[in-house]
This record gives sequence, structure tokens and C-alpha cells, in this order.
Amino acid sequence: MITATVKKKITSTLGKQYSRAIIARLVENEIFNENNEPYSPASIQMIVNGQRENLDVELEILALVSETLAFKKKLKKETSKILKNQ
Repeated sequence: MITATVKKKITSTLGKQYSRAIIARLVENEIFNENNEPYSPASIQMIVNGQRENLDVELEILALVSETLAFKKKLKKETSKILKNQ
């Protein structure tokens, strides 16, 4: 179950419209709802808000957040290198 603290980290990392990124990740990894369809934004929001538990989706959300944080860190480092070399 996603807690309020984790939700804050998700929204700060993925942005306020996090559902799009999460749904794209789930489709890419072939994780679908019980009707074998992509999750709806409302379903994703319920999971992120802690109103519904879905361990597979939660694991993918956390993996996406982790990868996004690593990418942002690398981007910041590369940007810093470029600015120092000017």
C-alpha cells in the first residue's frame, strides 16, 4: 500500500500528471488490469492515493520513480559538467 510520504515522492518526481507515465510503463511491461486492458488514470490515482492495493502496479511505480530519479541525477551532473566547461 502506498503511503502519503511515498505519494509525495511520486508526484514530486513524476509530476502532477503522473498517471500517463505510469500507464505507459505498465503497457510497456505488459501489466494490464483484470480485463486485460491498460489501467485507467482513475485506477492509477486510486493506487497512488492508497485507496486500492495492487502490488504489481506499486512495484512498477516505485521502479519508475527510482529510474526517473537516477536519470534526473545524471542529467544534473551532465549539465553541471557542460556549465563548468564554458
